[in-house]
Amino acid sequence: MANPVDSEMKVVVDPTAFNAGAGSEAPCGLSPSRRSELSAEQTVRVLTKPFQTAIGRFNELADVGADFGEDTESMKALKQQDDLDVIPERHLYKVLVRVRFEVIEPDRPWAFYCTLSLSFADPEGRRHSVDLVLRFGAPQPGRGSAAPRTAWCT
Repeated sequence: MANPVDSEMKVVVDPTAFNAGAGSEAPCGLSPSRRSELSAEQTVRVLTKPFQTAIGRFNELADVGADFGEDTESMKALKQQDDLDVIPERHLYKVLVRVRFEVIEPDRPWAFYCTLSLSFADPEGRRHSVDLVLRFGAPQPGRGSAAPRTAWCT
């Protein structure tokens, strides 16, 4: 995950939101019927528990190789809070996230959904939040790449 904005971003991820028996509350404002559709398409049981973190602000010069304060106090604090099984690495405005799952329907290509909530401030200091449902899955013949599909929530 990479933060594209010029302020720290708070991230809340629930990879288990669409597991069978995950609860009755529709995540992200989805209708119960839409939640049922997405849950039916999910062919794995996600093992990674819900988590939250923060990602540092974007810096276009960070990849040049100079030290841009990666070891700041806030970065050190975030690294200490990270569950290394879920966030094994972070570098300035990027975090590597590992999501573990087990296949429950071996006859179908793997696919799962998770919820993602982002909150950040714009340059004028106004707060914004975005709630998403992300789809991850194996490439499907005739449907292009395995790139995640994003569904905006209301």
